[in-house]
Amino acid sequence: MSHRLEALELLYREVEQTGKITIRNSAYKAAKKRVEDANKELYESRKNLFPMDHPSFYRIGLYGSSRFDEGDEEYEFVKDLSFSLVKEVVIDDVGLDIMTGGGPGIMEAAHKGTHKAIKEAEENGYRIKSKNHGVNIELPNVEDSNGLAHISTKHADFPPRLQEFFDKSMAGYIAPGGIGTLLELAMVLQLRQVGHIEKYYPILAHPVWLPVIEAWNDEMYHKRHAEGRRTLIDESDLNLVQISNCIPDIVQPIKAGHAKWFRDFRSHLVKLEN
Repeated sequence: MSHRLEALELLYREVEQTGKITIRNSAYKAAKKRVEDANKELYESRKNLFPMDHPSFYRIGLYGSSRFDEGDEEYEFVKDLSFSLVKEVVIDDVGLDIMTGGGPGIMEAAHKGTHKAIKEAEENGYRIKSKNHGVNIELPNVEDSNGLAHISTKHADFPPRLQEFFDKSMAGYIAPGGIGTLLELAMVLQLRQVGHIEKYYPILAHPVWLPVIEAWNDEMYHKRHAEGRRTLIDESDLNLVQISNCIPDIVQPIKAGHAKWFRDFRSHLVKLEN
């Protein structure tokens, strides 16, 4: 249960039992100050972690619905995509990591593709340094882990979960999904728009999202521009995402991004034990 629902339950219970809600001003100010301090500490911790984490791992966030089952076209596509990414995006045995929400459906498919690529490499006598990352969320009556992640984290709420995705990923592919996946698509595009992620961060999406993207481009830019009205996005925002369900076309920009990361950061990395 989210902190919001827990707090509301407590408030309703207090009203039912006492007929009033008692708030001490000093306690309110202290609680507010704790939140402000915690947010500042979290921001500083994230900022301190990034220059150590970024040179160590190249991760692609794969987003999509938890509703698909093995055998579904969308499930098999993402499994094949993950397999191809892990198999082909490698320099000096340093590959990329697959990062998902850690649950069923598209997330499970992506992690299975990673395991398949690692196993095939081992059978052929070489090693791929790739892992599955599962960034789980607590939801009622929903299985929160597919059990295939090498590394897992867990969040009670969506905002810090999404922030972890964008702190730790260097590329993103948005597969078919519902409202949650739409949120992830919108957030990654907004982060690119305002410059909170790099211009060379590849953002790709399945054609299922094309009508959505065309609709908001029409309403936010094309129609208003044609009518001489102030547009809600810039012309440069119209091409923030590449639409594709062709695996080689998806792998290519990720491969280029991985090569840039390896050249700029990973090849210079020196790890010390203490």
